[in-house]
Amino acid sequence: MPIPWADQPFPLLSAKLPEGHKSASPGSLTVFMCMTLAHNTTIRHLNAIHLQAMGISTSHATDVHDFLFFAKSWIGVMNDSEEQHREFMDGVNQMKAYIYRVSSSGSMSEYSGSELRRIIKGFEGALMRHLREEPVQPLEIGERLRGDGLKGVWGEFEAWPIKGGMGKWDKTFFPCLNSQRRELAFVGEGWEAALDGE
Repeated sequence: MPIPWADQPFPLLSAKLPEGHKSASPGSLTVFMCMTLAHNTTIRHLNAIHLQAMGISTSHATDVHDFLFFAKSWIGVMNDSEEQHREFMDGVNQMKAYIYRVSSSGSMSEYSGSELRRIIKGFEGALMRHLREEPVQPLEIGERLRGDGLKGVWGEFEAWPIKGGMGKWDKTFFPCLNSQRRELAFVGEGWEAALDGE
């Protein structure tokens, strides 16, 4: 059996531009691409959690501890600031409670991969729908703002954690999340214009 890659069981977002957006401006394409890549990082991370969940042996407390830390870092990027997020946040919060309970119990033997997968299954549909739909919004908004305006706002948004927030955050969470941000093989019609602008 081949070794599974983190592009399953939840499918990654497609590189193809949605219908009606083939001639979007370079600024809108850049924001769409960045959001799509960020969401694919989120999906890969959840896929890795799902794929590894059953392979962690409770007889190796260090492995369970490290795996739970990896799962906590995924939870750290989720928030409930939007209506669509509320559709899956109860499940994410259930996952968080489970991981923190097991992590703080002092006994890694309480960990159960099947329980973690059961929790993920409860919110996966709403989460995947959100991750598929959200990157299209910048294309629609961007064209109303003429693309370059949106790219400027996006640049400010991406700079915010570095300028203000990162000093307060646990820096061990973010390197693993951003390590796959740039997928050089991520190509498709219209992407060249966005990439040339960076």
